[in-house]
Amino acid sequence: MLLQGRKVAEGNVEEMMGREVKYIELVFSQPRGGAAIGNGTGILQGESLVIRAVNFDEADRWIADAREGGSQLRSMVSVKRNLEDIYVEQVEAGALRGGGK
Repeated sequence: MLLQGRKVAEGNVEEMMGREVKYIELVFSQPRGGAAIGNGTGILQGESLVIRAVNFDEADRWIADAREGGSQLRSMVSVKRNLEDIYVEQVEAGALRGGGK
């Protein structure tokens, strides 16, 4: 990875991106009978409720709560860091070390 012609990071993409996730996006159908899931933490998009879990354990808890409330899981997507995130981290780290202008 280059910044202003200087190498600021080196490695393959898989190693730099890592295995951790930024968040897990869960999309549920609206619960039957007006049951509440998400406690206001989700976003209603049309007929769906979208919730972002910080890790897989939290996602499992949301799924269990949704099932109890009569809602169905429509989608679950784990969102990882992207190359732009990695680039920004490297640039910021360089600036903190005095390497940035």
